[in-house]
Amino acid sequence: MASQNPCCTSPPTPCPASQGDVTFGHDNAEDLANYCRGGYRPTHLGDVLSSKDDKYTIIHKLGFGPSSTVWCVKRESNGSFFALKIHRANVSDRALEKRLLQFMPLRYTSESLAYIEESFYEKSSNGRHWCLVLPLLGPSLFDPRVDSALRFEARQAICHDLASAVHHLQSSHQVCHSSKSLSKTSLAPGAP
Repeated sequence: MASQNPCCTSPPTPCPASQGDVTFGHDNAEDLANYCRGGYRPTHLGDVLSSKDDKYTIIHKLGFGPSSTVWCVKRESNGSFFALKIHRANVSDRALEKRLLQFMPLRYTSESLAYIEESFYEKSSNGRHWCLVLPLLGPSLFDPRVDSALRFEARQAICHDLASAVHHLQSSHQVCHSSKSLSKTSLAPGAP
């Protein structure tokens, strides 16, 4: 009997190229060793994932983190594009977003927060993965190209929106956002 890869029994450990709370492998890709039982879902361009009400076709990889990969997908029913976050199997049942949904509705009342369009589970050879369908946002503020291109007025507007979103989480839902990292902040289409 083959032994289980130890990397998949706990979250991946940061590699030496780590920047903040985002772990980068070679060529800004996740470590392939984490595609094992309990790890990332093997996902390919053109794959179709099905929720209860719809189907989503994988179009393009947007990124990854220590607990998930994120893909651009096209919804079959209306041709709209979304971001699909696919959690690692060993964190699917304890993902932060899942715990937050106990306190918040799927659609928020704040324009400063991205809402969860829908969620569903997807099985793979690596386990059961919790998937979140989210609005397709713009680039991360963590990207140095975005940072260097922002004017002062845009920076002020972003700070205002970020403070407004955190205030809404705390005052309306009693949720304290513990990470205000730029890697978790994206620009909405049409933002300054």
